Amino acid sequence: MILLTIVFLGVVFLSFASRYFQEDRFNTLHQNAVFSLEATRQLCFQDKGTYKVSAELHGIYEPVADAIDADIFLAKTDGKTLICSGGSDCVHTKKNLPAEVMETIRQEQQYSGITDLGGIYPVKHYVVALPLVLE
Repeated sequence: MILLTIVFLGVVFLSFASRYFQEDRFNTLHQNAVFSLEATRQLCFQDKGTYKVSAELHGIYEPVADAIDADIFLAKTDGKTLICSGGSDCVHTKKNLPAEVMETIRQEQQYSGITDLGGIYPVKHYVVALPLVLE
């Protein structure tokens, strides 16, 4: 009976610890997504009716991504990656983001989940995404 109680308490503790870690990771990713979004907004410019991104953006994405052990990338509304903290030959540039993720971002103005992004990653990762709206 005592062993069963100890095992139960251990499972409860692990459950709370896991939930805390998950919330902490999503919060960290969200804060850095907001920062990256603002940097992106400031480094976008209009050229002949088309929005373009300054080459300086990679210099912001890369150190932030390294600091939080994450990937930061900017994608078009069709899911094609334009720029990534991993450089021009990273896995994000080879596959588009799933349409379901892009639709959730459009409808809810954000996305957060644990996903492999339609096979972009070999295993599931914590993912947070925010839309860039330029006016």
